[in-house]
Amino acid sequence: MGRAGALTEAEKRAIWGWRAEGLKLSDIATRADRSRNAVKRFLDQPDATPGYVGNQNARKFTGPAQTRVFNKLRAAPRSPLKALTIQVNTGRSQRKPVSRETVRRNIADDISFRRAIVRQPLSRENRLRRVAFAMQNLNKIEEHRKVIFTDEKKFNLDGPDGYSGQWVRTGELPDRVRRHTGGGSVMFWMAISSAGKMALLKTPARITSENYVAMLESSRVATIFSETHPEGWTFMQDNAPAHAARNTKSFFAREGWHVMDWPAYSPDLNPVENMWSIMSRRIYAGNRQYESLSELEAEIIEVWASITNAEVRSLLTGVECTSTPLREHRGRERSELLISRAPYTLRVKAERYMQMDLVTTAQLLAEAVMVYARLGGGAPSNGCKQAPQDLTSGQHALRGNALLAGDEDRRDQDDDDNDVLRLARAYYRGGMYSAAVQVLTASTDRVPSKDPVKAKTVTYMLAKCLFASGQYEQTVALLTPHVDASPPESLLAGSPMRDRAAHPRSDLDRESHMHAVSAVQDELSAALLFLCARAHEELENNELASDQYLRALHVDPLCYDALRRLVDGALITAGQICDVVQLMLFAVNSGVMPRWACALYLAHLGHDASESGSDLASIPLRVAAELQAKALYEKQLYATCVRACERALGDAPRSGSGGFLLTYAAALYELDRRTDLFSLAHRAAREHAADATSWTVVAYYYMLCNKLDLARRYLRKATSMNVRLAQAWLAFGHCFAMQQDSDQAMAAYRTAARLAPQAPQPIRCMGAEYSKQLSYAHAKRQLQLALELSRTNTCEEIHSWHELALNAYRHGNFTEAIDWFDRALDATEKNALALGLSDAGRDDSIDGNAVVEIGSAAEQEQSALLYYNAGQAYRRARQFERALQHLRCAQRLGLRSATLYASLGMVLHVLDDLNGAVDMYHLALEYDVNHALVSVLLDHALEELFSKPES
Repeated sequence: MGRAGALTEAEKRAIWGWRAEGLKLSDIATRADRSRNAVKRFLDQPDATPGYVGNQNARKFTGPAQTRVFNKLRAAPRSPLKALTIQVNTGRSQRKPVSRETVRRNIADDISFRRAIVRQPLSRENRLRRVAFAMQNLNKIEEHRKVIFTDEKKFNLDGPDGYSGQWVRTGELPDRVRRHTGGGSVMFWMAISSAGKMALLKTPARITSENYVAMLESSRVATIFSETHPEGWTFMQDNAPAHAARNTKSFFAREGWHVMDWPAYSPDLNPVENMWSIMSRRIYAGNRQYESLSELEAEIIEVWASITNAEVRSLLTGVECTSTPLREHRGRERSELLISRAPYTLRVKAERYMQMDLVTTAQLLAEAVMVYARLGGGAPSNGCKQAPQDLTSGQHALRGNALLAGDEDRRDQDDDDNDVLRLARAYYRGGMYSAAVQVLTASTDRVPSKDPVKAKTVTYMLAKCLFASGQYEQTVALLTPHVDASPPESLLAGSPMRDRAAHPRSDLDRESHMHAVSAVQDELSAALLFLCARAHEELENNELASDQYLRALHVDPLCYDALRRLVDGALITAGQICDVVQLMLFAVNSGVMPRWACALYLAHLGHDASESGSDLASIPLRVAAELQAKALYEKQLYATCVRACERALGDAPRSGSGGFLLTYAAALYELDRRTDLFSLAHRAAREHAADATSWTVVAYYYMLCNKLDLARRYLRKATSMNVRLAQAWLAFGHCFAMQQDSDQAMAAYRTAARLAPQAPQPIRCMGAEYSKQLSYAHAKRQLQLALELSRTNTCEEIHSWHELALNAYRHGNFTEAIDWFDRALDATEKNALALGLSDAGRDDSIDGNAVVEIGSAAEQEQSALLYYNAGQAYRRARQFERALQHLRCAQRLGLRSATLYASLGMVLHVLDDLNGAVDMYHLALEYDVNHALVSVLLDHALEELFSKPES
């Protein structure tokens, strides 16, 4: 019942007259045909706004009352509710007073209690000084590059600030232990600059002027600063008491240090604070607590070693760090290459490659100590044998002495190539790429080497330093004169292996020395080609990069990294694969390459390993399992692929699994195994958080759970960590496509296609998006290009044919669509028969006496969709018998949907099988009760059925 309207003027006058006569409220309400409450409200407040007033206690208080409450809470935060209620009711004599509950509710809605802002208590004078400091140093970019930023930080056993609490779910107990006794902390001092990391030194828990000066003197950090900044440097420190003491200032004046003026109360301006924040997140990752100070110190030193110079420079320049494998000289890529390469190359080549590229940090530091001892610096006090371990533990002074002594001797004496290389490698491992470039450039300009091997080695080291510092154009310009600009017409034409075939490696000791020198030169030439290709790939010159990789294999067939880059980056065409296979077989027959290495190469290229006279049994078990898993995934045998991946990975994902880990995750995605995919993503993100592949696997899990926003979040993180990860960009496009954002999907697919130019998946997805946008000509062109790139993979060909058929179907060209569907179905059944997964072909299963069984449930679902789409094309082409056969096949393969049964009903209805049509219509309505078209067709079918005489 609706609410009555407001009282009219006539009703008001009548009510006043009846009240004057002395009638009761109930009698007045009866005569006026109004409720008793309406009459009473009018008589109590004649001048009130017409209509329902409601409960005034529930209205919020505003204006002066709210201001009084706010001021009361500011003055006394713990004021009782009674006192606040009195403040609100002050001055409300004309209105009904509010209750305590109203005051409490309005305070909860409008006023909140917040923690105080953590910042320095800056006065107006301090702020003006900070502004003046910023204006003074606004455009001094060159001066900032010479600044050495320093700061100290205390690390506690229980967390960055010794906190003991944590967030837990309801019903769970915290796993952190609050330490009543035995706690502790350690203090460290850090120095960074635009050149990268400078030093990390342990200091006493309480820093005074005396021990601060003693630390700076004993560590000889000034030597390191002078080496990294030969043009001069400026020392930066805050205004802590130990830093501003007279003793400290006199030390700076005595040593001639130029100290930067720093405003008071301004630790937030120091970029070292950001570096401390990065280290704290890694040290205390996973809510970790430490049992002893030695354990905490070891973790701090390990985290410091994992910090790259590129990360440090990104904090100083404001540019996001985009690391590459060769730029992370202390990263996991070096150790992985060292471990993964040993099984694939001969021992003599492994030693040579170790000298060129794969030298561990400890070995290179030992070389620096040897240089220092041999050049007259004397042996270190703790012994040369223990030097690498001590240096790795954070004692950088000895390393600085080695660099200083080697550099001084290089200036005083004639350069020796070996000493120059050792010194340059020490600079390279320390991240001082500019210093290494200066040493190598000065050496080559002053005394060019007459030995071609040493000259190429110096060139290779110089190119490595330029590449690591991100100067890709300079790297290409340096290496171009040393590599042949014109590619060979065939990889076998003029191959150096023809000269080496008559002198296999086992006979080098008996042959002349020239053949050994030639072999070393070939290996160096292959290394130069490989590095030039990496620079071209970073510059996105994919054609030139592919050419250089192929020529590296042409010069040295055992350059395994070149083959991996070609295959993993999809930079090799089908014709080039055939040339590489011929090259490998020729190398095996010539005795240059062992058979097991050729089998490994052929397995990577997707060829039968038995062509080389060997098989995958001679390859290490992990590598064989990875190759087998990749081949099984390409054949859509997802369940078998998962079992192979589980055997290869074991209990936890290994660092550097790369594309193999993505293969495992993709197979789990296709099988809809959410629990296993969650476990894999959790372990990968926990153990290899610095790897972009791990976060791509996490995104796969959220895509499987249809949480696309979270998936895009982690894919954005993965692509920011590694912008060249084509699989992440492809998944990015899938997420946008599932959210019907075609523009963003096309942009992601284009990026993936640019990173992997020979991969058909991104181009095929671009064609599918064009088809959705009704751009059929563009879609057909893209899909045909994807088909050309899929000639070596039957499953990829099937997907391309399927998309071409769908594009023709949407365009209304049903005859062309049927042709593409027939090709896809024939290839599907032939593939299943070849793999032993099907006992019946399509022609035998159409009659209804046999069932097509093609692989696992996921593979059967894809085949069912293919049969269903083909049936729809036949139906629209009015070939109803063929349409019925294909739709029946889709039904037997497990497809169940309202559209399938509706299509079967329409086909049977046209073929005058009314009973079957009615049955199919009823099944369709079971899956979709509100299907309007099926309801109408069912009514027509029933009318026709009952109108027949025989019915």
